[in-house]
Amino acid sequence: MRLGVELGEIIAAGILKAPLALFCTYKGRQLSATLRPDGSVDFDGTAYESCSQAAETARGTAPGRRMNTNGWSFWRYDDRGAARQLTHARGAFLAAR
Repeated sequence: MRLGVELGEIIAAGILKAPLALFCTYKGRQLSATLRPDGSVDFDGTAYESCSQAAETARGTAPGRRMNTNGWSFWRYDDRGAARQLTHARGAFLAAR
């Protein structure tokens, strides 16, 4: 389901502040990326237009095969000590619309 929200909109609304560290544990590996001020996600030195593109690439670095990945639920960020999925920020943005 496409909700029509981009990370750049969430940053512009002040819900997330970039640069922001993103992280995930996948197949026992700690993966990290950075949400950039323009809404792109940097993983391993490459900027991806969407969190899902970055998540697919990150997931492909772990044993197994590269698969379609929902980046909104794959990546987490620290929200005052609580690890939250990007879906949390998207929900806050949609609620404020």
